[in-house]
Amino acid sequence: MIQIMQANDAAKLSVKGKKQFVNDVLEGPEFKNLIREIEENAMKGRTSFSKLLQSKEDVRTYEVFVVALKEAGYTSSIKSKGFNILRDPSSDCVFYVSWRQEDEQN
Repeated sequence: MIQIMQANDAAKLSVKGKKQFVNDVLEGPEFKNLIREIEENAMKGRTSFSKLLQSKEDVRTYEVFVVALKEAGYTSSIKSKGFNILRDPSSDCVFYVSWRQEDEQN
């Protein structure tokens, strides 16, 4: 007979897995590239940029980036570009980040 993992054990495993995923993403090359893109755009005098995300895995990864960027004082979000024919959010989402300061907006 097949053994079923207890729900509380599965929940603990999920927490552990999420922490590992966040750690891997923030130490990975994609986050380093994002930081480089922010720096390059800032050096060009820009105060924000956006990027098209085309897969659910991209969205999952960039959700981690959004949290980290907000904790560092950036404005950041992910928004769906719309709905597909079945009225589900499309897989195309837009990642946005801004480092504009309040006194610069006036």
